[in-house]
Amino acid sequence: MKSAVPEPTIQTYAPNRYLCQKTSEKPELDGRLDKSFWEQAPWSEAFVDIEGEMRPLPHKQTRVKMLWDDEYFYFGAELIEDEIWATLTERDSVIFHDNDFEIFIDPDGDTHHYYEFETAKPYPEDNWVWSPQGVINMHYPELWGYVFFTDTENQPLPMIPEDEEKKWQLRKIYYWERNYFAEHDSFTTDISDELHEQLPVDWEIETTSRTFLASVKTTDGQKRMYIREDGRVWEESAK
Repeated sequence: MKSAVPEPTIQTYAPNRYLCQKTSEKPELDGRLDKSFWEQAPWSEAFVDIEGEMRPLPHKQTRVKMLWDDEYFYFGAELIEDEIWATLTERDSVIFHDNDFEIFIDPDGDTHHYYEFETAKPYPEDNWVWSPQGVINMHYPELWGYVFFTDTENQPLPMIPEDEEKKWQLRKIYYWERNYFAEHDSFTTDISDELHEQLPVDWEIETTSRTFLASVKTTDGQKRMYIREDGRVWEESAK
């Protein structure tokens, strides 16, 4: 039986955004962020609790900077702490058994084939994140922050594309269907009135005994965006 999926307590879809500037300078990566290489990168917002507004703000500051060039995507993180400890000493240990700092990247936005980088963060455990998840689980790529890459100076920070909001509407169908299946052992085309009112008029859904496929049109009307029972999202040309 497919398990239920906890639905994040996110009232408004508004992940954080960051404009990542291209750099022509070659860095000396030694952990110091007070060098000229990093001066061209702004700080992100201070990290917050993973559950967002449900929890108090962190009592210590964490923030990041990002840059890119034709070869690499650079991250610089500042973590303020006065209690430093760790237990893992072996290379390639399972890092999250201790406290750690993690970077998640979903290049194509399908919420499935993403990268996770972990490095030891020898500090007391708290779930502090750049963009809140509304649930104690980082494996909700649909709620990660957005990084926009630019090679133009003084460019304004872009807004999140409208199609990303539509993907969030599809994600709500996914939460509904998975939780319905966990209770009834089947998917359904009969979603709640409350959810129905939040969806665009062109949304569609089809189900079998063990699958569902929901879709909406992209903003330009040229494609449809789909989500299925395992949560994967993709686009196809509209018929």
